Parts: sequence; structure tokens; C-alpha cells
Amino acid sequence: MFMLRARSDEAKAERLGAILDATAQWFDVAGPDLTLDQVAATAGLTRTTLYGYAATREEVLVLLTARELNIWFAVVTPMLRRCRTSIGVARSLTDTLLGTARLVPLLALCATMFERNISLDAAVLWKRGLHNHLIAAGSVIDVATRSRSGSGARLLLHVHASATGLHSIAFPPAVAAKAIADAGLAAMRIDTEAELRLAITSLAFAILQPAQRKQTS
Repeated sequence: MFMLRARSDEAKAERLGAILDATAQWFDVAGPDLTLDQVAATAGLTRTTLYGYAATREEVLVLLTARELNIWFAVVTPMLRRCRTSIGVARSLTDTLLGTARLVPLLALCATMFERNISLDAAVLWKRGLHNHLIAAGSVIDVATRSRSGSGARLLLHVHASATGLHSIAFPPAVAAKAIADAGLAAMRIDTEAELRLAITSLAFAILQPAQRKQTS
């Protein structure tokens, strides 16, 4: 019975991986306008089977976001362990974020679009995973830089807000982009990399304050 369950769990994990691979492929082409029919066909599954993993298009996109986030934290956390200064933390966060193709666009769409059409169970799973990453990686930052407890998690939360906000400004919907171009609104055309580096560096300097040392009598 245990071996049967183990094989079943492995098969489910492989199937979910195929679903998320297909979702990533279509997201790169169609953005959030991909369809579950496209995902199911590319993954070699029926819609009925797909519904066992995600009930809506938004749920499968949230699952993809969670996977991209897991990959990013697996890369950046070891780097953060080696940082000793706020500038080192800022550089590690910025370099790795800029090195991802999908993570920031997906995060930007989560709060504004995806989370509006997912079940409570899916929302709890997504938010709990995000929270756990913030706490775990935040603690790594606190220890590495000897910052006040909770500073790292707070920094990561602000980095999330800054990265997604800047992305939304840099890549507005087509009609807004045309309006900006036609009206010559130069101040609204930003260099995403430069602005992200400035934002994260400023946040790291402001938030990562030294931990208070205990006074000895």
C-alpha cells in the first residue's frame, strides 16, 4: 500500500510539473490570456484531469507563480547568507530578480488579477507559501547582516511591492502605453533596471538597521 501511494504521489507531482511547464510556455506567448484548453493540450491531459489541480486559469497561474518564487528563493537565499552589508543584500536581491523572466510579471498580476478568481483553499496555500518564504529568507538576512529581528522580512515585503509596482509602470496596458507615447510623457518611461536597483538599495539602507546589543551590568 505504501509503495502504491508513493508511486501515486510521484505521478501527481510529475503531472503537476507538466501542467506548470505548459502554463509557463503559454504565459510566455499569451501572458495572462492563456486558456486552460491550451494548457491541457500542451500537457497531454484532459480538462477534467487538469481540474484536479486547478479549477480556474487564475489558479494555475498562481501555482506557476509559486513555483517561480520557489526557484528564486532557492537561488537567492544562499547568496543572502554570504552578505554582511545592506548593499550586498540589495545587490543579491536585484541581480537575481532581474535574472528572472517570469517572476516579477507574475507577481505583479497576482494581486491585481489572479487572486480575484481562486478558491479560498488555493489562496491560503499561496499566501502561506509566500509568508513562509518571507520569514525564512528574512531571518537569513537578519542573521547575516546582524539586523533587528524582522527587518529582513520587512525588506522583502517592500521589495515585492517596489518590483511589481515598477513593472506595472514600465509595462502598462497597450492603450496606456500608446497614450504615454502619443502625449510625449517622458517621465513615465522608466529604465526598469536602474529604478529597481535604486529602490532596493534605498530600502535596504533604510530598513536593515543594526540589532540593539544587550547591555551588560
